[in-house]
Amino acid sequence: GWLCELLRWKEDPSPENRTLWENLSMIRRFLSLSQAERDAIYEQESSAGQQHHNERPSHLMHVSTDQLQAQPPQSQQQHQPSLSL
Repeated sequence: GWLCELLRWKEDPSPENRTLWENLSMIRRFLSLSQAERDAIYEQESSAGQQHHNERPSHLMHVSTDQLQAQPPQSQQQHQPSLSL
């Protein structure tokens, strides 16, 4: 899949194909870093992602947590008959 994309980029270095090449280069650079550097970058990325979540309206968060809390009892009720057999 991405090998074909790379070959296509070599033949036709258009902006769309270039972004894929840049992403792969970035991944290779990331993988060549030491584990400590990778962890530091990962921490930065994950903390940035959490800030985005905090910007979401709180009522959306409440709805999703309520739905998650409501689901487990239903699934337990469905599984109980099969367990007793």
